[in-house]
Order: sequence, then structure tokens, then C-alpha cells
Amino acid sequence: MRVPDPPRGGPNPPAMAPWWPPLGGLLYPFGPAAGDEATPREDDGMSPEIQLWQPFSFYGRSHHSLYVNNNGVVSFGTGVPEFTPEPFPLPGHRPFVAPYWADVDTRLGGDVFYRQSQEPELLARLARDLTPAVTSSEPTPKPTWAFVATWYRVSFFGAASKKVGGGGPQ
Repeated sequence: MRVPDPPRGGPNPPAMAPWWPPLGGLLYPFGPAAGDEATPREDDGMSPEIQLWQPFSFYGRSHHSLYVNNNGVVSFGTGVPEFTPEPFPLPGHRPFVAPYWADVDTRLGGDVFYRQSQEPELLARLARDLTPAVTSSEPTPKPTWAFVATWYRVSFFGAASKKVGGGGPQ
């Protein structure tokens, strides 16, 4: 199934309705109309350091900021701008989550969107999505904050045309 392009926002995207993927889809709302920022359109680009609204615990360490990297990595402490086709963990013990790990170059197309959210509808859906991951003896998930990153129709490094991936993971 091809995911349609999200509407492009102008200088005032909040006036637009958020873009929602088709019902039953896997993606959370994304794009300028959902309040997302985007990384620069470049090879090996990344967001500036993003101060988190709430601390994020990852392997026992509390993190207060992160970076969204074009190559499919959300990293803590430092950006990971380059694509390194090596098995994890990468040299330097850089902590990151790799939801899309690929050699991405957005100069030819695609976008990497990101945002923090406390929207009740998004948090309710996130709670439903997390519930199957906990056992009956654990408390039901009740998220109070979410970070959403979406690699949407991004092109790969070395592409000679605007060939891009499908809908893209989050």
C-alpha cells in the first residue's frame, strides 16, 4: 500500500489539520501540519540537540536531550551523522536507537520529521500500542509524553533519481 504524501505546510502549519495515515495504518500522525520539525535536506544531516520535556531512560541512564539523524538513528549525548555499515554497537559506545538505520540522503527527496507531544489522542493510541508488550502482572502503560520521528519517503545515498522508499517507519 502506498502512503499518500502529507500536505506541505506554509509558514503557519498549525492552521492546517494534522496529517493522519490511513485508518489502521502503523504510522502516527506526522508532517508540518502535525507540528513536526524536519532535519536539513542533506546527506548525513541531523537535527540540532533537542531538549526533552521529560527525561528518557535508556539502558539505565537518564537522558535529557537527543538528536534525530537522517541515517535512521535517534542518538543520545552526541549526533551520529555518518552511516557506518558495521554491526552494533558502533565504535565509541554512542547510545542510540536505530529505527531506520540506512545510508540516507534527503537532497533528492523525502523528509525526516520529529516532534515531542503530549496530545491526549496520541498518548491514548500509544498506550494501546504498548499494552501488548507488558505482562498481566505489570501496570498498564500510561504514557505522559511521546517523541515521534518519521523517515518519510527518504532517498538513499548515491541515488541518481528521486527513487525513495515507501511509507517509511517511525
